[in-house]
Amino acid sequence: MLLVVIVYAILGINDQGIDGAAINAKEVGIALFGPYVLAVELASMLLLAGWWLPSTLAAKSAPARC
Repeated sequence: MLLVVIVYAILGINDQGIDGAAINAKEVGIALFGPYVLAVELASMLLLAGWWLPSTLAAKSAPARC
């Protein structure tokens, strides 16, 4: 199945390329935080919890070294 998807993706490539229009960081920020501010905030909290919780659990379960 994966081989079929890869072949389809390779055959679907066209020669149009990228238009090369450069955008700055302000435009990216407006695009992300405009209509998706709630989703971005929820994702940031999930990422923070995904980093904090395992490190806290690992610190509590590790034996103390003297």
